[in-house]
Amino acid sequence: MGKLNFFSKAVRGSRALNRRFYDAMIGVANPHYKVRVSSAVKEDMHMWLQFLDKCNGITYFPQQKWVNSMVLQLYTDSAGTIGLGCGCFFQESWTYCEWPLYWENKAILRDITFLGLPPIVLSVMIWSQLLSGKKIQFLTDNMALVSIINSQSSRSKGSCLC
Repeated sequence: MGKLNFFSKAVRGSRALNRRFYDAMIGVANPHYKVRVSSAVKEDMHMWLQFLDKCNGITYFPQQKWVNSMVLQLYTDSAGTIGLGCGCFFQESWTYCEWPLYWENKAILRDITFLGLPPIVLSVMIWSQLLSGKKIQFLTDNMALVSIINSQSSRSKGSCLC
């Protein structure tokens, strides 16, 4: 974990990949104790190996100043209803995503903290080339979501998705 923490300081955004490793070590008193490695932890290990193998070493420095979503005209919102989902608006373009039908009558539709994240991720994925290098301040009315985005970590295991 020490090496991965070091990498996380050098590789922007990679800290989020370490959460499951820490969760797996909870309750381990000594470093020589064995830890059961779940399939999710193995997937994160595989992702790290792929990244380290394919990383070209090029990094970009973001702009010094933060720009908020009002200046960019970037807005996101979501609804806790199966027929609605979430939407994103960026300047004169927009998109939306309906929630999967298997979420109907699941706890996830009542988790407003989680539901606020997909439209933000969707907007970054769709307009990434136009947002590249920018330090964007997203405006949201959910303090729990603010904490998750700022810390790049969450205690939620996402178990309610299945």
